[in-house]
Amino acid sequence: MVPSSFTIKTFEKDEFRALPVVVQTGSMASDPFTLRVTQYGLGIFTLDASGCGPGLIYQTAQDGTVSLNSPDNSADPGKTVITVLGTGAGWARGNLPPDGEPSPPDGLVTAGGPEAFLAEMDRPYYFLVYDFFTHHRDPNSSGGRAPGLVGVDQVTFTLPENTPEGCAIPVRMVSTHYMSQNATISVRRGGGQCMNPPVESIGLLTWEKTIISGAPLDSVTSELRVEFLSGSGKKLPTRDIIPQIVGDGPKWVGLEGPSCPLPADTRLDAGAITAQGPGWGPISVQPDASNVYHIPLSPGAIHEGTFVVKGAGGKDVGTFETSVIIPAPIQPAAYPANTRIPCCSIYGDPRFTWTGGDDNSWVRVGVFSPIAPPVKVDRGDWLHEKDALASTGEARFLVTTYYGLPQSANAELTFTQDAVTPVKFEAPGLTQGGLHRWVYRWRFTGLVVKGDLVQ
Repeated sequence: MVPSSFTIKTFEKDEFRALPVVVQTGSMASDPFTLRVTQYGLGIFTLDASGCGPGLIYQTAQDGTVSLNSPDNSADPGKTVITVLGTGAGWARGNLPPDGEPSPPDGLVTAGGPEAFLAEMDRPYYFLVYDFFTHHRDPNSSGGRAPGLVGVDQVTFTLPENTPEGCAIPVRMVSTHYMSQNATISVRRGGGQCMNPPVESIGLLTWEKTIISGAPLDSVTSELRVEFLSGSGKKLPTRDIIPQIVGDGPKWVGLEGPSCPLPADTRLDAGAITAQGPGWGPISVQPDASNVYHIPLSPGAIHEGTFVVKGAGGKDVGTFETSVIIPAPIQPAAYPANTRIPCCSIYGDPRFTWTGGDDNSWVRVGVFSPIAPPVKVDRGDWLHEKDALASTGEARFLVTTYYGLPQSANAELTFTQDAVTPVKFEAPGLTQGGLHRWVYRWRFTGLVVKGDLVQ
């Protein structure tokens, strides 16, 4: 129980508060802990009620038959209509029933969603119900309170034709930028017993330089990360591109819900790895006990030039050699600590600018706002971000609390530059080959998000 003085006020939309709670039994009382009071706390129901694993997902076949999705009753891509059940999607519009009473037969529309995302999309750039950029809406889609139930939210959509097959395809719900945990769904063309795809293997070589400004101390770090991974249906990653659309609001990523373990990749042994760059090396390292390669470099080691990685060959991956040409970095505009991040303007969306770069590089600009009690409740790093070719010199998007970014005196602005087309390489033992990538990242910290003031 909680103290008799415990009260909860009604908050405006998108407000979040922390309240102290004490659990008391007889003469014993617990230490106080913080209760988050929020309008959103989205989660998918799961079949075993653990919160992870197969979701409580119903499927409607083309003949109208409704059944529960399971490993022996898989959904058929392009033909099956899916209904995912959960709770915590937030306030609803419509003729609300009294507390504790079920939703009406036609349900209620939940403000801001819910939406759904599938497969290994760890950020909501693939909208299954409505795509903000193509303006395509699934005619079978709907989202809101589940008809005839109390406190249950649902999202319904047609399972896309290109959904990967497998017994544990991750699926999420999202509402007003708040994402649920990953539950799973069984998918197989034609339905029936699910089958996982064959085991594939890949290699990932990533050169990364990070420049931090505005922290207690400015810093520059450089490193090379090398991974060789295998797993069911494993493929080389592709970069999700956020279209540059002026005046169409931000592209945002909400808070992820509780994490659930997904099938783990196996890390492969490739023997010694040797790296060399302009003016330094070669540097040779062995894998650690987990077959992870991590090569710290001097702060200035990554710059314009040609970089080479060689593999001596090991138990799982044979010998290989690959090189990548890293271009000169762009130069972002300066954002000293305590700078106010542009909000909204009568002259159009704020511009985040840089100099340098060409059509061979992408630049992603993102605004994060980590927050803390008691002013606001910490619910993770909310993110607005946009992509643009480096040659454009700018990315535009609104940064406003209306779109979910909380006010903060400790926000972060990032610029990330990487290749439009990463270099691919082959190595014995890698069924899907590998990617040789580079990344420049700038982090401007200690910035200010003030609110929706028109300038």
